[in-house]
Amino acid sequence: MGGGWRVSINPKAKALDNTKDIRQMDMEISSLGYTTLTITKTNKSHISYYGYIKPHSATFPPVSSRIQKQGDTM
Repeated sequence: MGGGWRVSINPKAKALDNTKDIRQMDMEISSLGYTTLTITKTNKSHISYYGYIKPHSATFPPVSSRIQKQGDTM
């Protein structure tokens, strides 16, 4: 894989009940944002999802505007 990333997650055996059969999750991300998520389960076939990750474009107010001065009420 050239110019991208690979993320592997191996959940602990004592995870939540609805995830305990997940053995491994692998995500491959290309440098252009194309992504494959493969989930491998115990005693079952794996499943893959394909998609695209795009840059986050939200804007947030400056921190100073969110800090309430002492004595101010909401």
